Amino acid sequence: MSAAIPNRRIKCKECGKLKHSTKFQWVFRFNVYSLNSLQCQNCKSKNYSIARKLRKQNPEPKNSKCECCGRVSKLHCDHSHTKSKNFRGYLCRKCNVGIGNLGDDLNGVINAIKYLSKNLSDNKKTKVIEKLKLKLW
Repeated sequence: MSAAIPNRRIKCKECGKLKHSTKFQWVFRFNVYSLNSLQCQNCKSKNYSIARKLRKQNPEPKNSKCECCGRVSKLHCDHSHTKSKNFRGYLCRKCNVGIGNLGDDLNGVINAIKYLSKNLSDNKKTKVIEKLKLKLW
C-alpha cells in the first residue's frame, strides 16, 4: 500500500479559510505524509513576496548581528504576521523561529517568561521583572 496525502479539509492559519489538503505543503517522512505547515500555499506565496519586498526596502545591516540575541549569524527578515505586515528587523534563524513558535506576539513571549519563572524564588522573580523593565523602557 502506498502512502498518500490525506483527503480532508484544513483551516489555513493565515487566511482562516477551510481548504482541501492538496492546497498545503506536505513532506514524506517515515513512509507517511506529514503536514509541513498550517499555512496554505497561496498564503505562503504571498508572505514570501511580502518578505522579499521588505528585504528590498530595508537592506540587511552590514554587521550581521541578530537584533534579538546579538549573535553574529545569517540573518532573516522579520516582519509582523498581522494585517500590517510591518518590517521589524533582522534576526538569526533561531530567534525568528522561536518568536514565530511563541505566536509571533508579546502574549506568547509573556507566557514563556511566566513558565520559565514559575519555579524561581520571589527574589529571582523580582530580578527578572527589574531586568525586563530596564530593557523595555
